[in-house]
Amino acid sequence: SPLSGLGNNVLYLEFYHRCASRALASNFDSEFWSRIVLQMAQLEPSVRHATIALGYLIKTEPGDAKWAHSAPVIDNRKTLLHHYNKAVRLLVDRMAEPSYSVEIGLVTCLLFVCIEFVRCDFRAAFSHLISGLKIITEWRYRAQLTLQNGALDPQSLKTKQATAGDEMINGKLVPMFTRAITGGLIYGAPFEPILDNYCMPPQINRERAFSSMLEAQLATYDIRNAALLMISVIMRKLRVGIQPSPQDWRKHAHLLNCHESWFQELQRLEREEKLPEKETILASSLKVLHYTVYVALACAADVDQMSYDAYLSSFQAMNYHARVVIDSMDSSDSSLGDKKAGAHFTFEISLIPTLYHAALHCRCPATRRETVALLERNPPREALWDAKQHAMVARRAIDIEEKELDPKTGWPAQKVRLAYALISPNMDANGGF
Repeated sequence: SPLSGLGNNVLYLEFYHRCASRALASNFDSEFWSRIVLQMAQLEPSVRHATIALGYLIKTEPGDAKWAHSAPVIDNRKTLLHHYNKAVRLLVDRMAEPSYSVEIGLVTCLLFVCIEFVRCDFRAAFSHLISGLKIITEWRYRAQLTLQNGALDPQSLKTKQATAGDEMINGKLVPMFTRAITGGLIYGAPFEPILDNYCMPPQINRERAFSSMLEAQLATYDIRNAALLMISVIMRKLRVGIQPSPQDWRKHAHLLNCHESWFQELQRLEREEKLPEKETILASSLKVLHYTVYVALACAADVDQMSYDAYLSSFQAMNYHARVVIDSMDSSDSSLGDKKAGAHFTFEISLIPTLYHAALHCRCPATRRETVALLERNPPREALWDAKQHAMVARRAIDIEEKELDPKTGWPAQKVRLAYALISPNMDANGGF
């Protein structure tokens, strides 16, 4: 039996199955946590031990950033470290075997990333994430070479098996990594060199409407990440007194157009299809991120922060859709008591960094306080983003900016506006940062 020899540690595997898989899942990735991980854990020892390590962590920690930073590596972490290290060793051994397949490495890699997110170790998390991106890039390169050389026989069983693996990688695992890139870019991870070979050039076909929410969802990932990279390029240049190039501005305009086209197609899908409640909530999640990235891209060149004022309606719409998502979480928690037994944590980002950005850059006093109030409802920590921590900093930023108001608008004067408020990733044992 695959579970023989695990002893009492099988309880953490059972806890993962019963509680952690649902706690970790968001509107975007539930199939990965609830099906793919469990199926592969039955077959692959590296995935099994990584899942036990994650199940242990979710069961024994509350999930907030303060606890993650203050918890020492003592006896109660031995179980975590034992299974984590064993998963690493088993994966290395497995990669040397002829029957090794790329999806084994990618699933284990995502489990490692998740473990480090829970532990708030951003360096280790991004190191694992970059390893996964390199695996995908190499896999794509080898697949392209194979096709060019005409080495595949479409009728062979081997090809059919490879195709099934390819479908999992392209359809389930690559989107997981692509969404994780979004969080990394917002956090400031040094992904840019590898993303040149990873991200697809963003395009939206206006001639063909989205046929499903899944299609709309998949279409936004590369647009979003390309926009975040463009924002970074523009802001870095302006910070050192360099004007963005004409090519930068052409790409900037193209990305704004892609975002607008994507949003129009999503609205068309909503008008023409009667979406079930679950997909309506998913659409709200996508819109929260859309409004945030679109406004940040549109205002990327504004060092004075005044252009954000023109996007008040976008901030208000973002608040509305964020409330829809948080209300759905509260409803789900009340009906799934077991889900609350583990850490207050999800792998994907959706609300916290977007609400934090809005609270800093929307200067309408009522709207930004509504945004902070949504953060203070304390949705689950999203990867490295803790709602309580970001709400606290947002409140402080509002206090600083509102010490001097424009007499005409009642909004903060330009000279006191903060361009950004970065939260240090380091936190002391008492929760100070």
